[in-house]
Amino acid sequence: MSSRRAIAVDDTDSRIQYTGSGWFQDPGPHDNVGNYGPAYKSTLHGTISDGSLSFNFAGTQIIVYGLINVHNNSGVLDPGWQCFVDNINIGNTSTFMGMDNHWQLCSQDGLLDAPHILTVNITVTNQQTFWFDNIQYVPSSSVPLDNEAIVLDHRDPELNYGSGWTPYADGTAATLTQSPTTTFTYSFIGVSLSWFSLIPTDYPRTATLARYTVDNYAPVQFSLNGLPTDSNSIQYNQKFFETPEFPMGTHQLIVTYLGNSSTTPLSLEYIVVQNGSFPSSSPSSASLAPTTTGNHTNGPKPAVLGRSNNIAKEVVGGVVGGIVLIILAIIAVSYFCRRDRKQSARHLYNHVGHDSENAVEPFQLVPSILPAPTIHPQNPLGIPNTASGKTKHRPIQHRLIPNQTTKKLKSIFPPRLIPGGNPPPTGSSQQEVSTLRQQNVTQQVMSPQQDNTRTRLPLRTNNGVVEILPTYTTT
Repeated sequence: MSSRRAIAVDDTDSRIQYTGSGWFQDPGPHDNVGNYGPAYKSTLHGTISDGSLSFNFAGTQIIVYGLINVHNNSGVLDPGWQCFVDNINIGNTSTFMGMDNHWQLCSQDGLLDAPHILTVNITVTNQQTFWFDNIQYVPSSSVPLDNEAIVLDHRDPELNYGSGWTPYADGTAATLTQSPTTTFTYSFIGVSLSWFSLIPTDYPRTATLARYTVDNYAPVQFSLNGLPTDSNSIQYNQKFFETPEFPMGTHQLIVTYLGNSSTTPLSLEYIVVQNGSFPSSSPSSASLAPTTTGNHTNGPKPAVLGRSNNIAKEVVGGVVGGIVLIILAIIAVSYFCRRDRKQSARHLYNHVGHDSENAVEPFQLVPSILPAPTIHPQNPLGIPNTASGKTKHRPIQHRLIPNQTTKKLKSIFPPRLIPGGNPPPTGSSQQEVSTLRQQNVTQQVMSPQQDNTRTRLPLRTNNGVVEILPTYTTT
C-alpha cells in the first residue's frame, strides 16, 4: 500500500487564473445535485461563453474536477473542453447526459517531477454553463505545504483501523465497520481535519451515532444518517464531521463507532487535513485515482485518490535496467572468450600429459658416431659397378638419428671429445679412438647370408650394449 496524498486547490484559490468575460462564481446552489455529494467547499466557477483557466504547479500527477452538465445539440456536446499540460493535449474524460458534482473533467499522471502549466480551454455553443470545482495534484517534494489542504485516501498507510473494519465493495471506494465500539486512530500534523465518506445502499439504513476526540479535548458525537428507504443510489463525498481549528502541530484523532450490525455503518472515503503534511517519503510517490466506468447511479464511485501509476519513472527505470543488463552481458561474454583463448594457447605450448607423438621435442645433439644407415634398394640414382661390367645402382644411405640424452652421449664419446671432460690416460686414448672409428666403419659392412638376403652385422658399443640393425633383401 503506497501513499495516496495530494493537494486540493479550490476554485476560489487566487493561483487559478480565469480568462474570458463569461466567468462567475456559484455560491453553492448545486450542492444537492446528483449523488456525488456537494462541491468541494460548496463553491463552483462557471462560464457561459468561451474561456479558459490555467494553474501553475510542480508535481507528477493532476486531476481537474467539476460539475458535469452537458447537453447534446444535434450531436454536438455543449459545453466542450480540452485540457493541456505544458501545451500538450491530455484530452478529457467521458461524460453522460446528466448533472453531478465531483466529476473528473481530465487527468494526467506520469509527469516529470518538475514545474508544469495546466490549461483548460472551454467552448460554449448555446450558453450551456461549464462548471469548474477544484484541482488535485501530487506535488514535488520542494512544494511548501503551508496553508495547503492535504487529501488522504482511506488506504493511506498511516491510518490505523481497529478490529472489525473491512474494505467496501472492491476495496477502492471506502473502508467501513459495523463492530460496536471499534475505533480508528490517526496522528496528523495540521490545524484541522474533515472526514468524508459514502452511505451504502446494501447495509442497514437505521441511523446511529459515532464520536471523535482530538488530543485531550472533549469528545464530540456526530450522526450517521442512513439512506432514505426510497433511495437506490449510494451517496458519495458526504462530510461526516469537521473538527474546529487547533494550534498548528501534531494531534491525535480517535473515532469510535457507537452503532451495531443493525444500524448504518461508519465508513471512510478520504480525510482532508488543513496545513497537513506528507510522510517522510517523497510525496511524488503518491498517485491519484483514474476514472472508472460503469453504472453512474449505482456503481462504486472512483476514489478521490488511487493507486500509484507513475509511468515516466517506470519507463526510465526499465530502460536504465535494460542498458545495465546488456553491458553486464557484454562484459561476461568478453571475459569468457578471453579465458578460452588463453586456455587454448596454453594447451598449444604446454604438452605435459599429452602423447609423445603429439609433443614438440626439443633439439637433440647428434653424436659423431651414428647408427647404421637405412638401405633403399630401388633408388634410381647409383654409381656404376665396373667389376661386373653392368651399371648397378648403389643404394643411397640415410642414417637413422635417434634422440640421445647427455648421459648417452657421454657414454659414446671419449672424454676428450666432450667439452669439459677429462682427457683419457696417456697411451690408451689413441687406441680407444682408433677402436671407435673402426666400429663406425664396421656399421657399414654388410655380410651376405645363405638365404639370399643381406643382414647388417650387430654393433657393439663400448658400454657393452648390442644394437640390432634392420635387415634388407637384394633386388
